[in-house]
Amino acid sequence: MENPNTITSPDELREWMDELPIANPLLTAENLLLSLQLLNRHPGALSELPELLSLYLHMFGDLLDLLRSGTGKPSAVGRRARADLDETVQQINKELAFGYKRAILARQAIPMPREVAAEILTNGLNFLANELMFAYVHYRREPANANRHGERSEGG
Repeated sequence: MENPNTITSPDELREWMDELPIANPLLTAENLLLSLQLLNRHPGALSELPELLSLYLHMFGDLLDLLRSGTGKPSAVGRRARADLDETVQQINKELAFGYKRAILARQAIPMPREVAAEILTNGLNFLANELMFAYVHYRREPANANRHGERSEGG
């Protein structure tokens, strides 16, 4: 069953992203995460998935740049809010990994240029690698099946 809140049009996604409260990094991250989760759980085929993921990737990069620069002032909201923000950023990374994996697996059903397929594969593997790095940095268990997903994507 499709969720009516899922944004599957690149134009609609651009408009929605333009309205995100970038001055509030936690709220922006939470909204980005929810939207990406809905997209990843959309049951139908998405011919524009690579473009949608590219938009999410760009917005995620903008959010990370904001956090690195300190412009969003996450330290002003306290340690707990910073921990929530860090966790949300990690979840966005995981959802991007899932999204790119979905795009990799769908490439046989949805024709795309080799350059696009290569970019999708590269981004997918990068986000899976980020998941492993998060686990190592925070002394967490390795994400279940992280290596299996990477190996499967390469051979697919």
